[in-house]
Amino acid sequence: MDIIIASRMNSSRLPGKALKEIHDGYSLLDVIVHRIRLSNLAGRIILATSNQSSDDPLEDWAIKNNVSIFRGDLSDVLGRISNCAKHFELENFVEILGDNPFVDPEHIDECIKLFLSNKYDYVATSTTEYDFAIEEKCFPIGVRVQCIKSSIIHEASAYIKNTDEREHSSSFLYSKKSKYNRSLVEHKSRNFIDSHKLNLAVNTQGDLDRTVKIVKECGIDAPIDMIIQEIYK
Repeated sequence: MDIIIASRMNSSRLPGKALKEIHDGYSLLDVIVHRIRLSNLAGRIILATSNQSSDDPLEDWAIKNNVSIFRGDLSDVLGRISNCAKHFELENFVEILGDNPFVDPEHIDECIKLFLSNKYDYVATSTTEYDFAIEEKCFPIGVRVQCIKSSIIHEASAYIKNTDEREHSSSFLYSKKSKYNRSLVEHKSRNFIDSHKLNLAVNTQGDLDRTVKIVKECGIDAPIDMIIQEIYK
């Protein structure tokens, strides 16, 4: 399945974070793409960014790194992802967030297999962001894989009008009341009771510094359980 990475340069808390160096010349986006390419089932990688001039460096990066590019609305992430899927004629896709450097290729494959074998509308790695998730079986926040039918994104983009909701591409799927057929891939090999409370996304300078330290110790190929173990040292 093709992969869409949502990313932009004008983060209010850490501007330009997408291209900030993590390790040995690898930027945040470089690490994400490297880890995605370790997946056996990931197809084409598409960067969905904004059409603002501030994101021109992301288009340059995509061209240099053989990553397809789509540019759309800066704030309307739901619309941007929907239009990206339409532009590339995607029936289904995997969304990876551009601030999740520790997305695990094994879990990309696990989610894709489940999504394709059972005809779900939506399959994701389980986190506490879902109000129907089992807390003790959740991954940390910030390593999420989401497999999505394009049709439900297009439908949501047509009916969701609230600006705050449109800043996220899939928040309409987090509630128990959602009408769609969903499944969550659970964290089966948890070694630390409170690991679901961790947030491994990069939103601040402190997050970036932590990520640099983890990658220095574990390498850019490290599985999520090794990363969690490093945090708990």
